[in-house]
Amino acid sequence: MATEVELIRRSEVLRITGLRKSTLYSLMKRAIDPFPPNYATSERGRAWIRAEVLQWCERRRNAEKKLTPIEQAIRLRQTG
Repeated sequence: MATEVELIRRSEVLRITGLRKSTLYSLMKRAIDPFPPNYATSERGRAWIRAEVLQWCERRRNAEKKLTPIEQAIRLRQTG
């Protein structure tokens, strides 16, 4: 049984992520946690898989924040 894949156009990707077009394409080129690829829907049309875009957004939300040296020192004092 095939699962249905929902494709979304760039305007919807930009609305969901809040990114600008140039940032979107820069993130697609990254080596670490790149933005999901787009797929050809016609000779000139491209689209993204909604589930992949939402998974990427969720990973970004859940990414551990890097602490500054001051924040690290405060955390050490609180736990030590």
